[in-house]
Amino acid sequence: MRHPTSVFASEIQGFIALTRLSPRESQILRALIQNVTNSVEIGKSLGISTHTVNNHLKSIFEKTSTNSKTEILASFLRFAADQMKAENLFARRPRVLLVSDRQRFADNLASHLMDRGLKPYISGKSKSVTASISVHGCDLVLIDYKSTAFSGMEILKQVRASYLSWPYALIVGCEPGIDAKDWLHHGASGVIDDLADVDAIFRAIMAALPSDRGEKSLSKAKALEQYKLGNEIFEVSASDLGFGGVFIELHPSVMLRKSVEVGTIMDVRLRLQDLTETILVRGEVAWKRSENEEEYRSGIGLRFVRLAQEDQMVVSRYLDNYAIASYIPNGEFPGSQEVQKIAL
Repeated sequence: MRHPTSVFASEIQGFIALTRLSPRESQILRALIQNVTNSVEIGKSLGISTHTVNNHLKSIFEKTSTNSKTEILASFLRFAADQMKAENLFARRPRVLLVSDRQRFADNLASHLMDRGLKPYISGKSKSVTASISVHGCDLVLIDYKSTAFSGMEILKQVRASYLSWPYALIVGCEPGIDAKDWLHHGASGVIDDLADVDAIFRAIMAALPSDRGEKSLSKAKALEQYKLGNEIFEVSASDLGFGGVFIELHPSVMLRKSVEVGTIMDVRLRLQDLTETILVRGEVAWKRSENEEEYRSGIGLRFVRLAQEDQMVVSRYLDNYAIASYIPNGEFPGSQEVQKIAL
């Protein structure tokens, strides 16, 4: 029986960051957590030799101070237990890191978030952000763009350089000169317009966290008309895939192009660059660009709503292989945003 890793998403990312596992080592850790413990099976699932798997395991042993696969899992579970409430696995309070050098604003917002059942932490210095994420096991980073000592984009890029897809990040307020699509492109999962609306900030936080997203997305999928783009398969390059969604270029030949609007739920079939198999994605249109612009293609930013378990594994491996840190890419023309497959 394979165990889903989604329940431990934040704990896995925290453990990976703490032990500094490589992308390939991270894949092997996830396989072990899913009860795939045989080196031959792990190798087949990742497309590498058993010898290579064992070499990676030796490196994991060294980094985690363990001597066997069982000890690796025990070490991870101890780490996960420290990050959760012992009395109830699913009652863990979401941990939010508020990055702001405006002390009064940060204290006030932290107090409101605590009243709503969240566990907030505050970081007022850019150099302490990544360390705070690791120490506190944060699920989400809330970035105040009005901070004077650093820019919101600077913090976002810093977080994504250390943590590719977790924790999620939200931007509080719309920074002048930066489009919401650019925030998503650089790894933010959303932008909150009103800094004074605590309720809106709280709703955005809960909507961004995976535990809430599934229920929200299913109800929305029932409420909105769903579109299927026939049997067309969209070829997706590494630069067009993000950990939260995908950019899909829509050509004039796509009949539904003019009727697809923000909020539409769509079923699309994708083929990722360098892969032969296709994946079926249900997504919500987060933004739409109707015409080509100077640096960008026309198309849609599709936020993932639902992926089958096997397709999730394909996407996760792909994200690790290419070290992708974008949430939803912004559709830059090929060549302007190169994504290189990393050596494993």
